[in-house]
Amino acid sequence: MTTRTHRSRVTVLGLGQMGTAVARVLSEAGHDVTVWNRTSSKSEAFRGSATVADSAASACQASDVVLSVLSSYAVTDEILRAPDATDALRGRTLIQMSTGTPDDVRATASWAARSGVQYLDAKIIAYPNSIGTELSTILYSGAPATFERWQDTLAPLAGENEFVGQGVTDAATFDLAWLGFWYGASASFLQSLALCRAEQLPVEKLLSRLRWMVDFIEYSARDAAARVERDDFSGADCALEVHRHALEDVTRASKNRGLDDRLPAAVIELFDRAISLGYGNDELPALYQAVVEAQSPAPN
Repeated sequence: MTTRTHRSRVTVLGLGQMGTAVARVLSEAGHDVTVWNRTSSKSEAFRGSATVADSAASACQASDVVLSVLSSYAVTDEILRAPDATDALRGRTLIQMSTGTPDDVRATASWAARSGVQYLDAKIIAYPNSIGTELSTILYSGAPATFERWQDTLAPLAGENEFVGQGVTDAATFDLAWLGFWYGASASFLQSLALCRAEQLPVEKLLSRLRWMVDFIEYSARDAAARVERDDFSGADCALEVHRHALEDVTRASKNRGLDDRLPAAVIELFDRAISLGYGNDELPALYQAVVEAQSPAPN
């Protein structure tokens, strides 16, 4: 991916697989990159192409924008809330790229504001080897002016650098929504694949219908979102009770072939929860109520 950028001073904290990829792409784009990692040996590969800092504080002092690609918000807080690092960050921009919850984001953003640090939250939707290619997306949220200031600097990192909102938790919320969907869908597909193989149905038969399955999921998801917004789950297509019976067949078939059935069984528990709340005759999107009313006692 070729992107025209202006030269900036950028620090990358954390040189795991993702941090290494981020630092490499920024360096190749012509930026003055400073790197730091708690395990100093991981920094050696950057000698000659970047400045290797001997401390987090000196790394922050070296640049106008600091990208944290450390393993978690907790690790970032531990390192950057040390007095020398906080002093070095003051007046600069911190872009937090670790995965975390909205509460993690709020806490870090609040600390940054109190410390005189401009803050953006960023979430990477890509594997490390996709950084700097069209296959990568990075989501940003926070102050629009801060994103606009650094947008050109960050451009080489991803095929799509998207500002999703000025709510500082917007990127993290979208990221977790995506991860929940992706991991759930991936696990469900592998369950289906295992069942097909156990029953000696050629994998190609399943894959030939993959586009249809994805399209149907999209149609169902859009219908579900609309129903949630209207708070109306009524209909005459297929009641939750009927869906539950179909899912029981998935569970029984898995058991019969010696497959782990915990995934479909867990979904059945969600169905049971929704039915116990009185939604047994409603459409599939009524499962939403079982999620949001998780802390409410089910009626007797």
